[in-house]
Amino acid sequence: MKYHSEITPRGFSISKEEAEKSDLLLHLGLTNACFAIVNGESNQVKMIADVNVKADSESALRDLVQEFNYLTFNYQTVKISFDTFNFTFVPQSLYENSMIPEYGKLVHSPDTDFIIINRIPAAALVNVIAARRSFHKALQDMFYQPKIYGQVSPFLNGARRASQANAFYNVFVGVKPSAFEISIVKEDGLVFYNLFEFHGAEELNYFLLVVLKNFELTPRNSFLTLLGNIDENDHLFAIFKKYFRQVIFADSSLMINLPQSLRNISTHKYYSLLSLQLCD
Repeated sequence: MKYHSEITPRGFSISKEEAEKSDLLLHLGLTNACFAIVNGESNQVKMIADVNVKADSESALRDLVQEFNYLTFNYQTVKISFDTFNFTFVPQSLYENSMIPEYGKLVHSPDTDFIIINRIPAAALVNVIAARRSFHKALQDMFYQPKIYGQVSPFLNGARRASQANAFYNVFVGVKPSAFEISIVKEDGLVFYNLFEFHGAEELNYFLLVVLKNFELTPRNSFLTLLGNIDENDHLFAIFKKYFRQVIFADSSLMINLPQSLRNISTHKYYSLLSLQLCD
C-alpha cells in the first residue's frame, strides 16, 4: 500500500455490478481522506476507510483512485465533501442566484476561481464555497456523477439529526488532526458554525473559550456532542470536559445501519462522513 490506511473489513472488494446498487461517500480532509460504501437498498455500511493522504490536489486525487480503483466505479450515488475555510452563509430566504458573483467576492482567495452552492434546508441556509476550478473538475472527471459539498453540509445535517431535545444549546464539535469545527444549535435553528485550525491543545482551548464566552455557554445550559478524531483517552478530551457537564459521542446508528463487523470501530469518528447520506 502506498498510504497508511485503516480499512474495515480488511481485504474489502466490490464488483462493478455491486457498485451500481451502492452509494459512495467520500470526505477529503486537511490531512486525510475517508470513505464509506453503503448498500443502496438497506442503507447498511459495507466498508469504511481512513487513508493518511492530503487529497487536496489533482495529483493526490489521482494517486488515491489509483490505490483504491473501486472508488471510480459507477455507484448509484456519489457524494463528496471537502474541508475548506473559504465559505460563507446566506439565509435561505434572502438567497438569489443572480447574486452569486457578489457572494463569491466574500469567499474568494487568490487560489480559488470557482463557486459551489450547497443548500442546507435543515439550517435554513445556503452555503457559498470558493474552490479551485481545476480541483472541482478533477472530482467531476474521476468520480461518477458526484454531488460535491463543503464540510459544512454533512456536519450541520448530522448535528440537526443528533440534537438533544432537553438542551437549551446543543454544541457539536468535530475534531480533525489539525482543526476542529463547531456548531451551536438551539431548538429554533443554527446559532453558530465555524472551522478553526489549531496547533496543539492550548490553541484549541483558546478558540473554544472564545466561542463559549461569546455565546455565554455554561455547563448548565449546554450539551456537547463530540465526533471525529477524539476519544475519552485523548488529551484533548479533558479540555471539553472542563467546560461541559454533559458530553457524549455522536451515534452513527441514528442515521445509518452498521453491521456487526463494523461495531468494533469508533463510529463517531466517521459521523460527519456518514452524514453525507443526509445531504440532498
